[in-house]
Amino acid sequence: MTTDPLEAFRTAIAASGMQPPEAIIPGVLQRFSPTGKHGDLAGWYVFFDDGIPSGAYGNWRDSSQMSWCSKSDNDMTDTERDAHRQRMEAARKQRDADKAQQQEATAQAAKTRWDAAQPATGHPYTLPPRESSPTGHESTEMFCLSPCMTCMANCGTCSRYTPMEPSVL
Repeated sequence: MTTDPLEAFRTAIAASGMQPPEAIIPGVLQRFSPTGKHGDLAGWYVFFDDGIPSGAYGNWRDSSQMSWCSKSDNDMTDTERDAHRQRMEAARKQRDADKAQQQEATAQAAKTRWDAAQPATGHPYTLPPRESSPTGHESTEMFCLSPCMTCMANCGTCSRYTPMEPSVL
């Protein structure tokens, strides 16, 4: 068993099935790749090195969350136990706030892209406007529903267009 709290914390993260980050930065919520893949930042941790070393970590992808402490609950005094619980609660609140902020930013980016999208009229794969469609609507428009930026910008070169009746939109 290691006596270095940082190394013990990294070991606990690894024991949960995640690849621990190379560097642990104490005191602030950090994101890391739980799979080791570049760009995968679903893992998170917060490590406290003041007082009794402790921390929390998890994976946003599967909603897992764990806490770690260098001292067992039975070995702590009541004061130490209360301080540890308060830290873990503060870490949970910070994690939830960061997740909500990230979700809001993602939703705003998607809305901006959607609002900027144009109907795919004139695209080689669209149907020409008709007097009446089989459903009784005057014309059928096609909209790009692909999540890629190219399509959302309506570049006219994407083949991922889906026919939709205007009443569906």
